[in-house]
Amino acid sequence: MKLFGTFVSVVLAAPAVYDYTAQSTAGSVWDQGVCQTGTGQSPIDVDESNLTTVTEKFDKFTFVNYENPHKWTVKNTGHGVKIVPDVEDMTFTGGAFSEEYKLAQFHFHWGQGDGQGGYTGGSEHTFNGNHYFSEVHFVHYKSSHSDLSAAVASGNQDDLAVLGFWLEIDDSIDEGPFDYLITDIVDDKVQAYNNVTETNEVIFWSANHIIDTDDVGSSSFYRYDGGLTTPTCNEIVTWTVFKDTIKIKAATAAKMTTFSNDNQGALVNNFRETQDLNGRAVKFYDGSLAKDPSAPTSTPTTSNNTEKKSKVDAKVAFGMLPVSFEDPLSGEVSTVMKPVQKIIMCFTNSDLCMFQ
Repeated sequence: MKLFGTFVSVVLAAPAVYDYTAQSTAGSVWDQGVCQTGTGQSPIDVDESNLTTVTEKFDKFTFVNYENPHKWTVKNTGHGVKIVPDVEDMTFTGGAFSEEYKLAQFHFHWGQGDGQGGYTGGSEHTFNGNHYFSEVHFVHYKSSHSDLSAAVASGNQDDLAVLGFWLEIDDSIDEGPFDYLITDIVDDKVQAYNNVTETNEVIFWSANHIIDTDDVGSSSFYRYDGGLTTPTCNEIVTWTVFKDTIKIKAATAAKMTTFSNDNQGALVNNFRETQDLNGRAVKFYDGSLAKDPSAPTSTPTTSNNTEKKSKVDAKVAFGMLPVSFEDPLSGEVSTVMKPVQKIIMCFTNSDLCMFQ
């Protein structure tokens, strides 16, 4: 069952269309400004032989309101498909970040069919030199900023945090929520593009359908400092690329090669080529080291001296004991029962005690 069918057309300034085939062409948008001169550009190749493994524990990702259904606006931007929430309360903390970040939008990059029933990769980040078919980017900005534009304008390296997931074709699995998002919810609703308006469609949907926040919270990931992968390529992004892929059906990949057009036809291969690291570190965070920030801290281990002292406990004993006394006038001796209290020393977890 399709969740939506309401079409909303909004007139905006013409969004940018990037010629992804001209990335090496002198004078193109890719050959200007920071895109051409920057030394901390994105995407990159994640090379397993060139990683810095983090060994300290870190707070797991904690997502807020990702599980709630929201209204979203789907946009054909002329260089991709972008999905924007109509709320500003979807946030995350943790994941080795020190501040809270707010979701602004997510979008896709993808490849094309190979003419033989298969598909060539279109992910922006590569893994050991190889592309996956697609990549989805969840773009967040620091909650201390009023919006995404303000965060971009700040120019600080960590004001944007993008969570990236590789999409891998696997027909051995059942159709999943991401397949349903592409083939049933987005479908052909934003296929048109005419250089004047973005084609928009409102849908009702929960991001938790493709980001299982419980699983992602403690997943392994790669981390590095980089930039936007589209012009103007600002170097303001802390990138997180998750190790585990999102599996999609081949039919979903086929739909993605036709579900949006640019000004020349079906939009395919909308990915930027990988950039040099230029000495930057790519860190690997093992999900097994992720800890729950709300869990109580463990009690410090007692020292050996404390343990020795705790083997004997002081206790107070109450009771009645016979007390004898002699009358100084008559010399008569009498015995009476008197209440007494004694401090006794007992060995811990033992019935053996000694009077003090």
